[in-house]
This record gives sequence, structure tokens and C-alpha cells, in this order.
Amino acid sequence: MQRFAFQQRLDYLRQFGTHCMAYSTLQPGMRYYDMPGVGYIAYRQYCGTRFVLGDPVCAFADIPWIAQEALREHRQTCFVQVREHTAMMLRDEFGLRPMHMGVETLLPLARWNLTGKRKQVVRTARNQAAERGITVEEDGQTPREEIERFSDAWLGTRRVKSRQMSFLVRPFDMRPNSDCRMFVARRDGQLTGFAVFDPIYSEGRIIGYTPDITRSSEEFRQGVYYCLVLAAAERFKEEGAEILNLGLSPLATDNGTPRSESRLVTRGLDLLFERGNRFYNFKGVSFTKSRFCGTEVPVFFSHPNRYPFREILSVMSLSKVL
Repeated sequence: MQRFAFQQRLDYLRQFGTHCMAYSTLQPGMRYYDMPGVGYIAYRQYCGTRFVLGDPVCAFADIPWIAQEALREHRQTCFVQVREHTAMMLRDEFGLRPMHMGVETLLPLARWNLTGKRKQVVRTARNQAAERGITVEEDGQTPREEIERFSDAWLGTRRVKSRQMSFLVRPFDMRPNSDCRMFVARRDGQLTGFAVFDPIYSEGRIIGYTPDITRSSEEFRQGVYYCLVLAAAERFKEEGAEILNLGLSPLATDNGTPRSESRLVTRGLDLLFERGNRFYNFKGVSFTKSRFCGTEVPVFFSHPNRYPFREILSVMSLSKVL
């Protein structure tokens, strides 16, 4: 089978990378199913199962075709964090079971603003940052060594200090291209946080961004995140970007989307959301993103088994949550 060169894959990404995980398909360690003239699927393999990251990077009409060929090559395949139309197609065409795995929070920038009672947390964070002398601005000049030292210090405060996440969150050591944007927060010249925003593409142009990598000091932890995202949203809105996708809130499923998984699986996922804080801050991430009052779009984990507990644990291992 023909394998794409990096530039070929990047060309397909810029044409069809409308999913917030599309840029993350370029992260180190990914493997690919490439289809010339169509696009590609990015995946990691674990214990004999392929785990595809996001929607296939191709035209919407070609998703069934490339999925069919990839499944023909390796039937034991799961699709992680795919949009509803893809999950339903995988169910109807190939019998893969859709599991509601959380929501992505989308801010439609043309009409999004900071008014509204539920956004008070964001407004308060901005005001408190200003009172404490914290400023946020776009930055491309900070030495990488300074950013890396700050990132390493942040990693030392995590529950699992020996590793950073990957797969569902691209690792920080990935070298960004010129389309990525970085915003930094400083106080008295010292870093208090930063966020790297990955591009979302369509038909060769950037239509939005997603904050894929964020770091903040323990001193002003959540407040810095709010300030970084707010500053970026305002800048992107001025530039005419269409969307800011805040990314996945894993296992945040209480949004009215019908649950099709078995009762046992549903109970297991709900229990992990409520009590799995030692592995990942599920509830905190969901709360923080909900304060922006965007549109919550359900995403799915498509898998071949009735009880996908092994596959769920595999994704957590690939993402270095476990």
C-alpha cells in the first residue's frame, strides 16, 4: 500500500481537517491507513486492536469508503471521539456499537460574547487576573526552553507526575507548524500559564482553533485557563474565525443525548465520571468548559463488542491516564 509523505498528509489535513482532533493525528507514534485521492485514517494499535483517533481525514462523502477499506484490512478496530454522523454510519454500515463518550464544547465566535449569568466565573477570573497584574497576550517569541521548564514544573503537580498525556491530547513535545497559535499569561514578567491552539481547517483555510495544550501555575490555576481562552477567543473573533472548539469533556454525558450502550456499561462510565478523579479530573474539566456556555456536541466511541471495558481501559492506557 502507498504511504503518504508528511506533506501529503498535511495537504489532506488542510483540506478536510474539520474535526478538533484532526491536527492531533500528526502527533508522534501514530500509524496511518492512507488512501490516495481520498485521505487518511490515523490510529494507534494496542493489544491487537486499532484505535482510530477522530473522524477520518477525508471528504464527508468518502468516510464510509475509507472506513470500509480500513476495517477490511483490520476488523478489530475502534473509532475514538468521532462525531455523531460518523458513529451512526459505523453502526449502520459495519455494526460497530456507538458509546456516548462525552461532549465537545463549541463557541460559535460570530455570536459568542461574555454576557450571561453562567459566564460570571469567566468574567470574575478576568477581573481577578487584572487586579493581580496578570496579563495575557499572543506570543511567539518566548524561548522554548522557558516554556519547557514551565511545562515540566506543571507536570510535577499532576496526579501522575511521570508522564504527560498523549493520543487524546497531543504531547507537548510535538513541534507545531506555523498555523498553531500560543497565548501566554505573565505576572511581573514571569510565566503563569500558556495555551497552544491547534488549527481547524476546511477547504484549505483555517476556520477555527482548539486549545490542545494548556499549562497554568498552581497559584492561579483555573483562572489562568479562563483568561487564556478568553483572550484567544476575542482575538480569533476579530480575525473572522468561525469556531473555537474547547475540546472533549470525557464522560460528560448528562446533556440529553440518548444512551445506546448497555445498562452495565452506562453505570460503569457514570461511576468512573463520579469517582475516577484519581485518574483524571473528569468533573473539573466538564465544569470549566461549561462556564463558557458554548454548544455541547456529543461525541462517540465506536467499538465492536457489547461490553467494551477492555477497549475503554486500552484508550486510557494509550492516553497515559492509567
